[in-house]
Order: sequence, then C-alpha cells, then structure tokens
Amino acid sequence: MDRMNPFAEGPHYGPVLEPFLVRVVRANVKINPLLAPPNDATDDYLQWNMVFGTSNCHRSTDPRRSWIKGRGEPATHPRLSSLRIICHSFPGMITIQARDPKIGITCGEILDRISHYLYGDVIRTEYDSIPRARKKTIYQSYQHNRSTHPNVPGGSLGDGMRRLDYLCADSMFGGIVQNDNFVKDHCGDALPCTYELKCLPNYPLTQQELRDQQQRTREAERARRARSRASSRGSGSQSETDE
Repeated sequence: MDRMNPFAEGPHYGPVLEPFLVRVVRANVKINPLLAPPNDATDDYLQWNMVFGTSNCHRSTDPRRSWIKGRGEPATHPRLSSLRIICHSFPGMITIQARDPKIGITCGEILDRISHYLYGDVIRTEYDSIPRARKKTIYQSYQHNRSTHPNVPGGSLGDGMRRLDYLCADSMFGGIVQNDNFVKDHCGDALPCTYELKCLPNYPLTQQELRDQQQRTREAERARRARSRASSRGSGSQSETDE
C-alpha cells in the first residue's frame, strides 16, 4: 500500500493542531521540505530575494516562472493553525494564522506573510533598540534598496524605512528551520511552533538570472494591473446598479 504524502494539498490528510496542543501531545512537527534550506543534495528549492514581493519567488528548477507548484501544500506535518517566525536580521516576530482552519497554514501563506511583514514600516521604538553600528549598516541598505541598481525595488519603496531594509546584504530566503536555542534566547522561553527564518547573502545576478527576474516582475505587474482594472469595472457596475 502506497503511503500518502503528508504534504499533499487539501484538507484530506491529518488534523490541524493549535500550538498549545502541539506541546500537550508532544507532536514532532516537520517542516515541508520545500521551505527547508537548500543543501548539496537539494535540486529543487525556493529562490527568493525578499526585498521583492513573492511573485518574484521561483523554484530553482523553473527560474523563468513565478512560483505556483507547491504554494497550496501544508507548511508543516502535522498541519498547524498558527505559527511564529523569528530571525537574526530583525527584532520582531511574525505571527501567521491559517486562512482556512480546515487546511492549516500553507507554504504560500508563510512567504506571503513574511513579505507583508518585511514591507511594513519600521517602528521608531523598534529602530531605537538597535545598536549604533548596526543602524549604520541598515541605513546603507536603505539607500541601496532605493537606488537604480537592477536587483533592488528602487524608488517604489518610498522614503520611509521598511523592515526589508534590516536584511542588508542577506536578503535571500534561506528556509525555515527549528532552532530551539535561538527561540529561547530571542523569546525568553521555548515557545511551541516558533521557527527561525534563515537569510542568505544576495550574490550578484548573472545576465540570464537578471532577465528572468525582470520577466517575472513584468508578469506580476501585468497581473496586478489586470486585477485593478477588473476591480474598477466591478465597482463601476455596482455604482450603476445602486443608482
């Protein structure tokens, strides 16, 4: 009898656990291999420069296409209703809630929530707690991310500092891992369902990688404009109906 893939998409396999239940039943939570750090034995993993939105994320085996296959897979086994992510690069904590409680958190929801957090504005009290030397590096990152360099978003980020500026030169998604020692140091306790986001150095792109990235960016922008036009037409039709 074939064993069902524990990371298969859909609500048909296994329960969805609350974090407190994970601790009570001592569940051994496994992270989806798609979210794991790449290694020498890995030939298919996610590549994502986190200063860009998730539409720029792609599988290493399909660099010309924005990531689709696997977005709906559960992020963990057993599935979780919520989890938290911390990182050496920023002081805060990212809390992720499953959109569908029957399915649990998916791989796509993990990356979408990380991106949403990184595009958020830096809070003054949060920034003031950072050591002076680190602030200098972050400010240099802030300047670079708003430059005309082809591998940064540029002026579309606006004047305000965003959390993605905390990433500095380590802006590549490096996977989600369990790191109990870091969780204790960062949070003061071994919190259940709390994981570390690994960040990797952002090396210069080859010409082909740059072309692929620009293509994904153009496709994402076309999709965004199409959604905007559809939304505008829908609003116009509703207004006419109301009249």
